[in-house]
Amino acid sequence: MTTVAAIDCGTNTIKLLIGERTEDGLDVLVRESRMVRLGQGVDATGRLAEEALVRAFAAIDAYADLITEYRVESIRFCATSATRDASNAAEFRAGVLARLGVEPEVLTGDEEAAVAFAGAMSNVPDETPRPIPVVDIGGGSTEVVLGDDTGVLAAKSMDIGSVRLHERHIRHDPATREEIEAVVRDIDDQLDASGVDLAAAAAVVGIAGTMTTVAAGVLDPAAYDPAAIDRSVHAVDEVHSYVDRLVAMTVAERLALGYMHPGRADVIDAGALIASRVLRRTTVAELLVSEADILEGIALVHAGLRPVRGHTVGMTTEFGATFLRTALSPDRVCEAVDRVMGQRPDLGPMGAGPGRMLAKITAGIEFGSSYGEALAGEELAFRVMVPARADVDLDVAVDRLRFTADVLVPLEVRVTIDEPLTLVWTVTPPQPDEVSLTVNTDTRAGGAAAAGGQLGRRAARLRGAGRREGAGEAARAAGDEDRLRAR
Repeated sequence: MTTVAAIDCGTNTIKLLIGERTEDGLDVLVRESRMVRLGQGVDATGRLAEEALVRAFAAIDAYADLITEYRVESIRFCATSATRDASNAAEFRAGVLARLGVEPEVLTGDEEAAVAFAGAMSNVPDETPRPIPVVDIGGGSTEVVLGDDTGVLAAKSMDIGSVRLHERHIRHDPATREEIEAVVRDIDDQLDASGVDLAAAAAVVGIAGTMTTVAAGVLDPAAYDPAAIDRSVHAVDEVHSYVDRLVAMTVAERLALGYMHPGRADVIDAGALIASRVLRRTTVAELLVSEADILEGIALVHAGLRPVRGHTVGMTTEFGATFLRTALSPDRVCEAVDRVMGQRPDLGPMGAGPGRMLAKITAGIEFGSSYGEALAGEELAFRVMVPARADVDLDVAVDRLRFTADVLVPLEVRVTIDEPLTLVWTVTPPQPDEVSLTVNTDTRAGGAAAAGGQLGRRAARLRGAGRREGAGEAARAAGDEDRLRAR
């Protein structure tokens, strides 16, 4: 049996799940949630506040103790919208690495949607009709994922969440009519552009803190009871009625509610409005609320399990492929290429010319951030452009030539699924005439002109190599260039 830990770091909360993989699925040993408001002020400042980092690191320290206590063998830490938006996210990543020994994975919106759907579907009853939109309202973003037992059909991560919308629009306690209308307009604009057909929903599943709090409000218990909330079903009309009452309350009145978490009371108005506006776009009569959410999804995938109609079974290649089609984007592929390119390499000194004695070449190459796009008509295929600058020192007998070469190298990257969530990357190198090369020199002596002439003839041979196969010297020139590029 394998013990894993999954950590979901959102804008408002950091949650931990420790689970043990068994023959029947995932046995949850620990599930904790702490309100740290990591995204405090991010929408306005673009930075993680220092006091927010202190709160987050304190929670992670406590989680590290639990991870040690339960002898966790593997950890996955996923960070969502707050760290996607922050300019000082590197400080947060370094703090996580120092405390847990793993770097946080900053999920893209599509990845977040796919994992949230996986977690929710692990807890959906067999009899619940499909397709189902899973609605995950966070502090900084909201994910709406429409899918069925085959996987995700449509998904959108929107930059609207309880903290983000409250900080953006609400200045009074309680919110004024004008402020509420501004929040609703923002929500509706995002839903209009989402591309997810909520009218196609046969049922709706709500997950995460905003939805579970709204469910508690409809039930009105004396204190929050997860067992009572999990898989509870609520009439949509009652949900709308409760949201109207909740938005009209002051923060003090919300804090007096026995089920209300103190860290959620000030921003729940905006989050509840998101829930209500989503439901108004459906034709369903009831809302199903689940305690299982993105955290279970992270743990299930990390443990090598997948959800199927309320059960967990061994993950299949089909599920891995479905997940990756949703999660893999040109930006993620370019990020992987950049990591492979690594740090600035230094080449040389290398001998050139007859006997490699005519000149010595030294070069330092610095790779820029790559960019690319998906190849039309192909699945999991991308064209990636890799920019680089080479600072070259050519020491010949008569002079020393210094120049820079700006290079743009096109690569075709194809990704295939070898086994569940195992990727095979195939990179097709370019032909010599597909590489863009711009050379600038700062040497002024006559010898530079001679060397420049040699360089020009060399470039001409390289261009010829791209057009003529089998020409002896051109082929050798292209081969030299290929070896240099490979280094």
